[in-house]
Amino acid sequence: LVVANMVPCSEKDGAVAVTTEDGKEPPKEELAAVKKDYKSFGKDGEILDAIPEKVKVGDSLDKLAQALASRAMDSENKPSKMDAKVTVKEFKTVDGKTIIVLDISMDAEGEEDNGGAIKVSMKGTIDLRADIGLPLKREMKGPVSVVFGEKAKGGVTGKAEGQMSLTSANTYSF
Repeated sequence: LVVANMVPCSEKDGAVAVTTEDGKEPPKEELAAVKKDYKSFGKDGEILDAIPEKVKVGDSLDKLAQALASRAMDSENKPSKMDAKVTVKEFKTVDGKTIIVLDISMDAEGEEDNGGAIKVSMKGTIDLRADIGLPLKREMKGPVSVVFGEKAKGGVTGKAEGQMSLTSANTYSF
């Protein structure tokens, strides 16, 4: 189980400013992780560009799926293979803002630092604020397996299987 802290972000002098909940500077490791994920403030142009101007329930958003898969491919623990599918599930309004609820499935394969081969298959939903391209909520889960074979460090062999769950919630003051 991984638990994350709330990390307030704001714009200061054209850059992303990060503090702890009490307004102090966060630890360097936490600051680096947040700044890696939040390089710009306010809108996610890549995601906005991937959403068609006119979209309806049931539409498959291949360009958005590619943008999300591309993000995963650029991550620190990047998979060697990634496939994503995104479909519009519904629209809702929260605080006067249009929210696109997306059904998403992602399948990824790659190698762990210890030499194990990992495979993840997750499904769930993302609530995306349509005006800024940023997520309000993510809920995904699915099976994960790691196989340790000849390449594994320490001579470890075998297979580990389980369930992976990802849940996050974001709020924006604009």
